Amino acid sequence: MGYIKNKSRIASFYDIKSLQAGIANDRLHAILELIGPHQDKSILYIGCGKGHLLKHLTGQYKVGVDISIEALNVAKNYCDKTCVLNIDEDGLSIFPDESFDIIVMTKLLEHLFFPEFALKEAHRALKMGGS
Repeated sequence: MGYIKNKSRIASFYDIKSLQAGIANDRLHAILELIGPHQDKSILYIGCGKGHLLKHLTGQYKVGVDISIEALNVAKNYCDKTCVLNIDEDGLSIFPDESFDIIVMTKLLEHLFFPEFALKEAHRALKMGGS
């Protein structure tokens, strides 16, 4: 059993809908305010989609991951100086412990069978004192 509910349906939905519309400006600014100063930080954005928020992050090292290859192809062209990766069942295990200063997840957990596993993996990949 996979970790993602209705993976193909969700991926195709975001391939169509998320590629058409970016994050609303008020939501984008709220997220950036919550993240706070991050210019010299390493950032992982889980569920980055087409990279709209990722483009606005100014971290020293940025990684975006998603299950949608189509959305990641847009993100690759949209975001400069950013690494984007397709992840599936292995999830975040590709990253060593304490790899990132900041980890961002938006509109993701409700699509997972085991959101606690995703949170545990994100915590593992987050550096001590990270956010």
